[in-house]
Amino acid sequence: MSDIPGVSNQGGVLEITATQAAHNTALVSPAPNGNVQVTLNGNSEVFPAHTVWTISYSGGAGGGDSFKNYTGLSEVTVMYGGGNQVVGGTSYNLAYLWGNNNSFDSSGGTSEVFTYGSNDNINTQDAPVALYAYDVPSGSIW
Repeated sequence: MSDIPGVSNQGGVLEITATQAAHNTALVSPAPNGNVQVTLNGNSEVFPAHTVWTISYSGGAGGGDSFKNYTGLSEVTVMYGGGNQVVGGTSYNLAYLWGNNNSFDSSGGTSEVFTYGSNDNINTQDAPVALYAYDVPSGSIW
């Protein structure tokens, strides 16, 4: 469990769920002694490295979220509403980007990115990235 609303570590999955409708900021980074620090909207907590195997982030429906993974942990990221920014980790990244004007930076990790919108910026940084882009018509219900 966690002391931060929207964060839990169960069965090795560090689950981060946006607590605001939009403009959430989440960061996962190395901490001293090889541990893992998660910060969500300004609140931080450290987890022992041996208890975290992977990361899951689910963004707010209104968009404008930022998720950054500065670790070697794999991740699954789902962003909604558009205008989101994702920085993947150096391992495996799976990202679903709903809405327009999202950005994804692979940071050297192997990635699969699914985009459902337009005007997205996908930066591969010489990493193997499979990109699946779908242009969802304006006015569609997502």
